[in-house]
Amino acid sequence: ALITRYMREYYESIDRQIRVTIDYNQAFYEQVTCLTPNLRVKAPLPGLVVVEVKADATLHQRVSDVLSSFPLQVERNSKYVNGVLGALCFV
Repeated sequence: ALITRYMREYYESIDRQIRVTIDYNQAFYEQVTCLTPNLRVKAPLPGLVVVEVKADATLHQRVSDVLSSFPLQVERNSKYVNGVLGALCFV
């Protein structure tokens, strides 16, 4: 079991058709060996920033055109998996 904490910024296009979230300062608190919630010993993930873009499928080309000007690569991301891996490396 894990507790996940992170900061999130929200952005939305003027026409409200495209939404962007940016997650950063992610940290995970391993709970397996705890009788009470552990919020003291964390496994931080320094430098990990997750940018998520949400839009209707009909806007795929518009979103792709905008994102192509940024040096980004598309990847799957799971905060839970990041936390499990981070907690394993932290122990």
